[in-house]
Amino acid sequence: MKVLIVEDSNTLREILVRKLTTAGFETIKAENGNRALHILSKEEDVDLVLCDSKIPEMDGFEMLRAIREDIYKAEIPFVMLIDDNNAQDQVRAIHLGANAAFFKKGIILEEVVVAIKKLINRGESKRRTL
Repeated sequence: MKVLIVEDSNTLREILVRKLTTAGFETIKAENGNRALHILSKEEDVDLVLCDSKIPEMDGFEMLRAIREDIYKAEIPFVMLIDDNNAQDQVRAIHLGANAAFFKKGIILEEVVVAIKKLINRGESKRRTL
């Protein structure tokens, strides 16, 4: 199971990588939206995108919109990490097609890992039935 982590903070990105790797995931890292989209265009087997809402070059909302508009990538589960505990941004992410949105402040990484596992398992069972 491969997760693309899109986070501009080196510290948080490495924390997420360690947590997800320990939970059994393979991870790919990107520091901005443009780099993440480039990776998605080359990687065929990304199972989920975990993305910060405020990243350079293309914010998380723009990146989510681009993925949902791509016929080949639209079904990839997308989890947004919301800065500043902004409820409006959380609602915006869900409206744009995020499968889940977590506030970064006070984040409980175990909850994020559980959500990621559920979303990937749901996606895999969909692929098996198609």
